[in-house]
Amino acid sequence: PTAQPLDAPALLAMRPVVTVTMTDVPSALIRALMPPPADATQADIPALTEAGLGERIKTLMLEIKNGEGDRTALNLSMDASRLIARVAGDFTTKEVSLPRTAVSFEAAPDLIDRILRQYAPDIAAKGWGVARPAWMNLEVMGTKVPLDAGFKPNLLAASPVKVRLTSSSPLILRGVAVDDGQGGMRSLGELGVDGLEIDADVPIGALLGPALPEERSLSTRIKTNLVGDRGQQIGTMNLTAKGDVSEGGPVGPLNATLGLDKLDMATIERFMGRTDGLLSGFVGNGAGADITLVAN
Repeated sequence: PTAQPLDAPALLAMRPVVTVTMTDVPSALIRALMPPPADATQADIPALTEAGLGERIKTLMLEIKNGEGDRTALNLSMDASRLIARVAGDFTTKEVSLPRTAVSFEAAPDLIDRILRQYAPDIAAKGWGVARPAWMNLEVMGTKVPLDAGFKPNLLAASPVKVRLTSSSPLILRGVAVDDGQGGMRSLGELGVDGLEIDADVPIGALLGPALPEERSLSTRIKTNLVGDRGQQIGTMNLTAKGDVSEGGPVGPLNATLGLDKLDMATIERFMGRTDGLLSGFVGNGAGADITLVAN
């Protein structure tokens, strides 16, 4: 007999209650259950998944139960060696709603190296990467995605979302280098950020396709401490930017304001290859600047 496709609306009409709990699952098992890349040109998603999860999935719980009206409630909780996720929301045959999705993950050097090799080989070839593990926290709020026939998500019609990314520990990059002015590169050692906070209002549909004027607004705010190659704070940075996007590109001007404060000019001079102390002597340590940019 020929297999028939799942009749999802009929299944939901039965108001199912599903609870799945798993404990102490090796991440290698998850990788083994995923289809491998067809050839060397495709990203190795199973390997990335295993690296992202870490050695084991400590607990995994999925709960599907009756919600309000015709809605079906969904709760997902996962604690793995390198990833902690909490997803709560509901769905119907026409829409998925996720008021808040929270994910904490370890940006480990081997994971970042693997991602760069697969998606940014030019950067990987320069030796850029993460110097040591850093935990990051991602929150996405207000996700609503319409569903087309066959439960296919219509991301072009997805609602704008609020995104927040923070760091729980310093995020330090290795391999940072600048042009030495003589055709070579001068290493700056390790540089990074601490206390990173990124808040953004993101129009999902406008990033993927054409959007109406009232659905194009993209704004972001970045606040962080800048950390030097010896672990010392070399300044603070505040950046705000706002503009319109459609079909994945900018529409009209982009307005940005960059604020720099408490700059360690002696360290910045060393990064610039200067040893005369003229810059730090002229402006002093702890200097600051506010820069406003408008790009068309």
